[in-house]
Amino acid sequence: ARRPARAMPGAREAPLAAALARLDAIERADLAGHGAVDRHYGAVGDVVRDFLHDTARVARRRTATTTLVRELPTDAAPAEPTARVLGAADLVKYARVAPDARTAGRFVAEVRDVLRGWDGTGETPGGDDAVR
Repeated sequence: ARRPARAMPGAREAPLAAALARLDAIERADLAGHGAVDRHYGAVGDVVRDFLHDTARVARRRTATTTLVRELPTDAAPAEPTARVLGAADLVKYARVAPDARTAGRFVAEVRDVLRGWDGTGETPGGDDAVR
């Protein structure tokens, strides 16, 4: 079986910058402030999934949260916060939990911290054998 190509040095910076820019755009759109809390959390959750796929070789972006979380290395510091933010997004999407706009804003800030945590660890969720 062919191993996935390794990222070039500095290649992790571009996906982080792109993810942070997407979070900025989500904030500017103020979906939660306009009553679209579910869309806000869905968009933020997509940013997390895309970042993990683009930088960490999670096998698929569109997979159940429990499956995605199982791919994360349990000894990596950002694994638990990642599971928490994806779980929060799922609660809004599937259980129709409706946080207020202020809580939604704090959620974006938490996600920024989670993404920066992965970027700074050098950890690769899914490991070398994960499918790209």
